[in-house]
Amino acid sequence: ETRAVDLDPDTIGTTKCGVMIEDSEQMAEDMIRWADLILCTGSTVVNGTLVTILDMAEKAGTELVFFGTSIAGMAALKGLNHFCPKSK
Repeated sequence: ETRAVDLDPDTIGTTKCGVMIEDSEQMAEDMIRWADLILCTGSTVVNGTLVTILDMAEKAGTELVFFGTSIAGMAALKGLNHFCPKSK
């Protein structure tokens, strides 16, 4: 099973690749408790949600893997699980 959240009001409620996009502000904590693994964009650094997501995942015991170039530097500095074929 796959679930997805977003902060963009134009995306919330739409379906992408068969998965309905849920409201991150309302569903993030529930989703983190529900999931075995969270794939999280590097946008969390830019939009100010990184610390909240890290805290929720730690409390829930849920594994986080960040992806994208926008978090590559932060992930390296903080030892976060990170994947991006375009960065080192």
